[in-house]
Amino acid sequence: MSQADVIKPTETRNERRRRITDEKIAKAVLDIALRRGPHSVTFSAVCEESGVAKTTLYRRYQTREELFDAVARHYSSTPDESDEAPTTPEGLAATLRRGVNTLEEHMGLEAIGVLLASQDEFMQRVRHQLFTPQVHSAVDYFNRGVEAGVLRDDIDYSLVVEMIYGGMILRSAGEGKLDHNWADAVVDFIWPQISRDRAEASKNSSRP
Repeated sequence: MSQADVIKPTETRNERRRRITDEKIAKAVLDIALRRGPHSVTFSAVCEESGVAKTTLYRRYQTREELFDAVARHYSSTPDESDEAPTTPEGLAATLRRGVNTLEEHMGLEAIGVLLASQDEFMQRVRHQLFTPQVHSAVDYFNRGVEAGVLRDDIDYSLVVEMIYGGMILRSAGEGKLDHNWADAVVDFIWPQISRDRAEASKNSSRP
């Protein structure tokens, strides 16, 4: 089910119609930009791709720059800090799954890979709006674990997050999707390296 199919209880009929139209426009702009490059995003191309009437598009956006700005904002993501997972292996797996689900819901993991590689200004804006909050949220998760005394404090967790998300993009690009157990496999590998208890136990066992 797409975002456009979800009926929000507080929406009026006009608000829902506008939201669905915004979804169609944003998807069309990004699809064209990903397939043919942002230079191919014209009002005519967007109308043809989305099925939205030209009069509607021109009524909302005076220039292509306004259109790009609106689409970049449309793909913004704000992690739900009220649903913070505990600093445990299970909590880390849940955090990773939530991040993946957010990216997939907005545009799909393959598109994220294209965004990461692109130097185009518009693509960078979309990437910043969508991807950066997820990365910061993941880093904050690890930092909370350090503050709680659960995770080691001598690790660059920004690098850890980059490696995790880089692996996620690479795996999804190679296989077309992520295995259901991907998050659990990542946690099984990484938790022994970052857990303070594991590190201290290993250090004590190596002492004569």
